[in-house]
Amino acid sequence: MRHALLLTGLALLITPALAEAQANRPRDVRAGYGRNDADMRNRFGVKLMLGVGGEVEIDGNANVNLPIVGGVRGNVDDDMETSFGLALLFEAPFHQYFTAGGWIAGRSWNHDARDDRNVDRYAMMDLDGFIKVRIPVAAGGMDLEPYALLPLGLSVNFPGDDDDDRVNTGFGWNSGLLLGAVLFVSDNIGLNLEVGYTVHNVTHEVDDTTADFDLSIGQGAFNVGLLVALD
Repeated sequence: MRHALLLTGLALLITPALAEAQANRPRDVRAGYGRNDADMRNRFGVKLMLGVGGEVEIDGNANVNLPIVGGVRGNVDDDMETSFGLALLFEAPFHQYFTAGGWIAGRSWNHDARDDRNVDRYAMMDLDGFIKVRIPVAAGGMDLEPYALLPLGLSVNFPGDDDDDRVNTGFGWNSGLLLGAVLFVSDNIGLNLEVGYTVHNVTHEVDDTTADFDLSIGQGAFNVGLLVALD
């Protein structure tokens, strides 16, 4: 619930800013070097992802001592360690102010209790689609695209080598809200910076028991990337 309230609050904060920027946008703003409208070229890209701060909530079967380091019963909250990831993405504009796309991303993550015991990190894979709201502007002879991005997709969480062999791969979903900008430093190359907040929810089952446990992760996002626009 806290994650949902935070995302809703961020959305309410950025909506007036986007509306004001749209109202103040000059009529002859160019994007895509010399075009009089937004850049409508498809794009490929790569981005490095850092997850900072945040926490994980572990909701386990209270009747079973789950095979997590130290054992977990009931609900546990723990602080997150910094997570590291890489995403490959594709983006297709379908309107002057909107694009759609998707990415496949892998990340390595852990939380304090595991890290304190030198337990291997989890590996997680995300397969996401996204909608982006953008406002192309001209800035200092280069094209700039501030945006808000809403991802939603599937997540697969892989236990670490130190986890009990009975712990199955976890499946779930992820979402978030990212605010960023793309600065085109040439006709085809754009540099990307974005910040925001992401949530992941996955469920693991445990073989030979009736146990399962849910991991709910909320973490700040700081991402940098490179986009290539296709002529």
